[in-house]
Amino acid sequence: MFIIHYVLLGAHTAAALCLLVVTQALAAMPEGRNRWQTAAFAATVPAIATIAVFTWSGLPSALSSLGITFSTLARWQSDAVRMRLLLLVAGAFWISHNALVMSPFAMASDAFSAAANLLRLRGERRRAAPAAVATANANATPKGLAAA
Repeated sequence: MFIIHYVLLGAHTAAALCLLVVTQALAAMPEGRNRWQTAAFAATVPAIATIAVFTWSGLPSALSSLGITFSTLARWQSDAVRMRLLLLVAGAFWISHNALVMSPFAMASDAFSAAANLLRLRGERRRAAPAAVATANANATPKGLAAA
């Protein structure tokens, strides 16, 4: 639906890049990618630049291209925290793009995604904190034993 939305707004770079995201999603669907899927996903990287060149419309094209570049990097991550941080960076570019092309609907969608990623990051941080304390406690030397 974003493809149609961006076409109607005249944001052709963003529309084409959203089509590219569909390709990425299809190539990344199974848990373990085979060589064909990896090649298809990797081919989307130079396609970002190609799309930007052929649909260039100034700053909105640059912002959407940077947004998809960071979200592509995020999709390659095996670490959830790194993925979410990269998605937040991507979202900042997309929100800027959507403000320029006057799309409150897309801005709301990006804000919702950013909020979800921030909540997930907060949850990851909370889960990591007790584990770090437990590790520190396990590695601590009792005071009485240190003198012996």
